[in-house]
Amino acid sequence: MLNGKNYPAGSYVVWMDQPKRGLANTILENGPDLSYLQGLYFYSPPSVWSNPLLWGVYRDVMEEKIEIKTNPINNADPPHGSAEGGKAVVYAFEPTSLQAFQAANDLLARGDILYRTTNGSFVIGDDPSLANELANQYALEVSALKSLPASLVQLHRPRIALYADSGAQQALRTLGFGFTDVSYNDINSGILADYDIFINQTARWSRLNSSGRDSFSGFLAGGGDYLGLTDRGTTFASDAGILNADYSVGDGNAIVKLDYSTNDSLAAGFWQQDYAFIYYPVWFSNLGADVQVTASYADNEFLVSGFWPGWMESGAAGQPAIVHERSGESEVSLLGIDSTFRGHPENAFRLLGNIIFGGQ
Repeated sequence: MLNGKNYPAGSYVVWMDQPKRGLANTILENGPDLSYLQGLYFYSPPSVWSNPLLWGVYRDVMEEKIEIKTNPINNADPPHGSAEGGKAVVYAFEPTSLQAFQAANDLLARGDILYRTTNGSFVIGDDPSLANELANQYALEVSALKSLPASLVQLHRPRIALYADSGAQQALRTLGFGFTDVSYNDINSGILADYDIFINQTARWSRLNSSGRDSFSGFLAGGGDYLGLTDRGTTFASDAGILNADYSVGDGNAIVKLDYSTNDSLAAGFWQQDYAFIYYPVWFSNLGADVQVTASYADNEFLVSGFWPGWMESGAAGQPAIVHERSGESEVSLLGIDSTFRGHPENAFRLLGNIIFGGQ
């Protein structure tokens, strides 16, 4: 037991009395808060990195040595899943890993029927061989449900239009989604009508002509979804008149603690308090009555490490960082964190998957 948590046989231990302890520490530690060092300035992020916090790995720190027997590891064992036995009405798996979304997209690509519950779980039929396939091939924990969930939405392969950098492209590929890169000319010509969701990270509303603005409005009116990434995606929504809130933008790059709303399906698979990378962080205020909060910056000491001068005085503490609003069949979602920064914070990629499937 360490810090009140039991670690079973097979848990990994990284002893720090080794020649490469500096490298191990760099990979595993939280990193320092550099925000208030006088004269410090970063030209290009990141100022900090932590693989456990940003890749969704549970890690604990042994401050005082505990006498336990360990064996050297030459090759790490691959993860293993399991399929619950017994009679099942349907089988289900949770969106707690990248592999869960890869499995979902692979199932849809080959024509299998797949559902999603209101709390974000994926549901397949009652075929135990398929449940075993998901456990063995994707290392998923597949549950056998004895009754049919109250509300199910059948999923389809989403048609995604993307205006974003290579980090967002990498995130979508990692999750198993196909997408089409679109340009201003494409949007101005009305191409969004052919898609289910427009994911925007860097497009500016001012660069669209009147036809493009009308086509975007028609896309939303027809049930299309909008996902705005980081500050520019939020600014686009504000300029387009579809942001039912005020927002502020900070200047920093750091790792922060987020409090997730456990009753929000877009937060499915995340811990109640989880971590994210921010670059020009956004937080929201004065939300409209129908705006839902997926996650907020922690109430206090929300910055874990990195560089965000003035973060304690910024007013971001306790404020919404991820919000969404449904209007008819259209969903507008905004991420104030940088969930795809240079293709690295893989744990946060799952937010895109929840949003894409949640809009169906």
